[in-house]
Amino acid sequence: MAEENKASDLVLEVAGNKIHCHKVIMAAASPFFKVMLTSGLKESIEGHVKLPGARYDVIRKIVDAVYGQDFVLDSDNVQDALMACHQYGFTLIQERCVQQMLPLVNNENCLGVYILGKKYDIAELKAKAAPHFCDICAERSSNLSHLSAHDWDFIIKRTKFSPSLFQLLIYWVHFDRYARLVALDSIIQQVAITKCDLLRDSLFREICEREKCLLLEANVL
Repeated sequence: MAEENKASDLVLEVAGNKIHCHKVIMAAASPFFKVMLTSGLKESIEGHVKLPGARYDVIRKIVDAVYGQDFVLDSDNVQDALMACHQYGFTLIQERCVQQMLPLVNNENCLGVYILGKKYDIAELKAKAAPHFCDICAERSSNLSHLSAHDWDFIIKRTKFSPSLFQLLIYWVHFDRYARLVALDSIIQQVAITKCDLLRDSLFREICEREKCLLLEANVL
């Protein structure tokens, strides 16, 4: 670990804790640190960098990984680790975060994972999360408003068009009804499901009856 080397010339301060490491190693691992530590900034001269808002345990794991230690994450810290790697430019370790996050994606967290993949332009996360959307409970999906019509195009192509997904789609429209009605018709057309199909299935029919005004306005019924 970094602290075991008495020649450390850099201290990272995270949530009141200190991590001792080396300028040359951190600069080689991260463009963020390379700029900070090789351009004569205060941090380079003093050998002290504060990382406000970061989790100590997460930064500790990232620094240990830079030094070749094991890098094992779980559902409690993998998202924070990915965000920290992105923020501080640890590109190679960020990819390791992604690979450890993929097996953890499920119906409960897929929306958050998808939005994270969208935010950081990580197609693997989006593609892994999309198939789980068919089982999301709409009542739990307060972050649904962050999706765009383009996101729905991506999701629809990668998951089963179930009654749950149909309800989720309508729930999304309600966040911005007038702006999204046209998108709703376009998305439904991609699924190649007809009005007869919607009305034939009892679960779809129940949703159609409940949301009849909206679906008529969108020309879906």
